[in-house]
Amino acid sequence: MRRLVGPGGAVVGIDTSSSMLDAARRRVRRAGWPDVVFVEADATDVAGALRTVGVDVGAVRAVVATFVLSLLPDDAPVWQAVDALASRQPLCVAVADLGPPVDAPAPLRPLLRALTALGGGDPARRPWEQLLARSADAAHEVCHGGHVHLAVGDMDHPG
Repeated sequence: MRRLVGPGGAVVGIDTSSSMLDAARRRVRRAGWPDVVFVEADATDVAGALRTVGVDVGAVRAVVATFVLSLLPDDAPVWQAVDALASRQPLCVAVADLGPPVDAPAPLRPLLRALTALGGGDPARRPWEQLLARSADAAHEVCHGGHVHLAVGDMDHPG
């Protein structure tokens, strides 16, 4: 992600979990990445989170949600925040999340379901479908027998 952002940009990680942010900070510190910052905030207030670290909301060009949307009881506020960002300028959005492992080898399915439940995810949520509905050029890949879904697409909703 840092390489794509380039020398003038920044990568901002947003999470409500201080322990997840601490782990991410350690990794960034070890790697020596000065252009990566973290904010403990709710993903439904991306603009507010960015303001706390001095990032201009109008400069955002990409949003990546990794294995988080299926954890939320309702991801509609997150998509509203993403829609608001996309109303300012074109936005590349990527979603990686967990789905039901329907095509995984039968002996692995109970384990994959249990691991997803243990992590608090709901594989029936299917958050990548929101991106597919919002992006005319979205690509969708299914991996590990349906357990992992990856979707990437451009959103361009001029206000």
